[in-house]
Amino acid sequence: MTINPFQINGVTNVYNKFLKQRINNILENDNIEEPKDTVSISAEAKKRNIINQAKEEVLKAVRENE
Repeated sequence: MTINPFQINGVTNVYNKFLKQRINNILENDNIEEPKDTVSISAEAKKRNIINQAKEEVLKAVRENE
């Protein structure tokens, strides 16, 4: 099988175009700011958290006084 120089040149040109497009896509995607993650805590969860913190503080105080 014979491969002519113009065939090799054609393949390398297509490959170079592909790489340039890929690099441009990567650069464009880096500039796009992704949405920020948000977390919302329900009122019930906040109450439970405060109660748990209070329990821990009371238990810590009791243990220190023993």
